[in-house]
Amino acid sequence: MNYRKRILADVKTLPAISTAALQMANVLKDPDVDIKNVIRIVEYDPGMTANVLRLVNSPYFGGSYHIGSIQQAVVRLGIDKLFDLVVVTATHEVIDKPIAGYNLPPGELWRHSVAVAITAKNLANNLGIVAEDTAFTAGLLHDIGKVVIGTFVEKGFDRIDAMAKASNLSFETAERKILGVDHAEIGAAVLEMWRFPDEIVRAVRFHHRPGDVQDSVPVVDAVHISDVVCLMMGIGPGREGLQYRVSDEILSRYSLTPPILEQVVSRSLGDMQSNAEVFSVSSGGE
Repeated sequence: MNYRKRILADVKTLPAISTAALQMANVLKDPDVDIKNVIRIVEYDPGMTANVLRLVNSPYFGGSYHIGSIQQAVVRLGIDKLFDLVVVTATHEVIDKPIAGYNLPPGELWRHSVAVAITAKNLANNLGIVAEDTAFTAGLLHDIGKVVIGTFVEKGFDRIDAMAKASNLSFETAERKILGVDHAEIGAAVLEMWRFPDEIVRAVRFHHRPGDVQDSVPVVDAVHISDVVCLMMGIGPGREGLQYRVSDEILSRYSLTPPILEQVVSRSLGDMQSNAEVFSVSSGGE
């Protein structure tokens, strides 16, 4: 059975995220993007506008005074951070669901995705290796491929698990060997279909295998580290458990010592706890 072909075909069946998010992902590729066009894209979606304004006025994203319009949000935060808010709103319903193949109950994949996004942002801030907004978005979307491939993993779990244990492989490596593709590659295919920036697509594709990237790509490294750290903290491990570890090469590249990682983890846990309500995105601006 050609699982790979069937799984890649299923990418096209994934419900599209909001038009506003897709349009923003496209226009942000233009270095001369028109701010007025960006504002117009979001404002044409009332539900999106309501949720973005709710998020932008939260302690995590906001500041000392109330922001009452998308234009004010752009002036205050910039286009890149506005894109973060749009992506959070647009992808919540896609990611916030049970994924039986990975033994992830409702909300757990979303919780893990938010944790990785926050950790990647904090790591980027701490090391200055990549734009915080890029790291946040890539971290939020890194496991979106699980939404597509989860059913196939559930059917092939016994074989995947047996191979992983017998050959001392990571779950993701065994997944790829049995199904011909893994959730990271599928996630990248989803983002390519949605026309997300190449930098984010690449981070999703290689977040488990940063060594396969020809040259060092900081956003790939940031998401890789953050994903493993969050799994080690017990946030969203599912059936994969603790089968991953941070690349020694990356730890060496950024001189990442245990105290530095502990500092990032501590800040990320604090951000998650104090902003739990923020990231349980409501629908329709409720």
